[in-house]
Amino acid sequence: MIDVNYGAGRAEVSLSGDITEALVLELVAAVRRLAEECFYDEVLLEITSNGGSTHALRLFADAMDGYRRDGVLVATRALSTAESAAAVMLSLGAWRSAAHGARLLYHSSRTGELESVTSSRAAVLHGHLAVIDDWVMGRLANRALRAGGGATAAASEAEASMAPVDWPVVCALLGKDRGSAAKLVADAKARAGALGRLRRKVAAGAKGNGDGLRRLYEALFALDSPMSPALAKELRLIDEVTGMDAARPRPSPAKDAFRVPEWRAAFAPDGDVGRAVL
Repeated sequence: MIDVNYGAGRAEVSLSGDITEALVLELVAAVRRLAEECFYDEVLLEITSNGGSTHALRLFADAMDGYRRDGVLVATRALSTAESAAAVMLSLGAWRSAAHGARLLYHSSRTGELESVTSSRAAVLHGHLAVIDDWVMGRLANRALRAGGGATAAASEAEASMAPVDWPVVCALLGKDRGSAAKLVADAKARAGALGRLRRKVAAGAKGNGDGLRRLYEALFALDSPMSPALAKELRLIDEVTGMDAARPRPSPAKDAFRVPEWRAAFAPDGDVGRAVL
């Protein structure tokens, strides 16, 4: 389902349900209409979904490239759940945020055909899914490299924001066995040390062309484990962890003006029309 709200400075588009080709095409049409007919140059896309098809994800990624070329900023936001293809969509936004307490899940591509598939068909599917995964890792790594990422939280603050489900993921990404996760949950000093090592690994992976980040994301996707937004931020998959009330666009109280998006072209530079003019 697609729902559009017209804000004073930016529009908000809510996307919920399975990520299908039809849903993404409806989303693309809605954003294009907001940009071309309503003159918005900033759109907030709020995603709530358990995932969907990889082809729909490709359509979305191509559309995001077009928005960026046209100067339309499409920020992404998760308030509750973004999994599978929806999580990747979240991570491809121009500015990516998730509410504290949201559930994020990144995993390798899947197929629902295994019960009726032959061995030769299985080999073809394996190759196809590997190509898709390689494309996803490349897109995420490239997005992470060009991201400002927001301000890095202090280690103590970041460690306190992470959820218990995060520590087995951290252990696996650092090459530790899952038994080490229990120690991390119980020992604040051990958690701080693990977080420091993870930050150094992410920073090292971001050097050069980002191959290190690709390998890190490959390991993450293979785990098929949920994570908190705090850990996603550490991995450069999102830029900001926010409260639940930060998603709605609000008019700026700084100007005594009535703002109509369609008037931007007539009332340069941004469509603010003073009350005296009205």
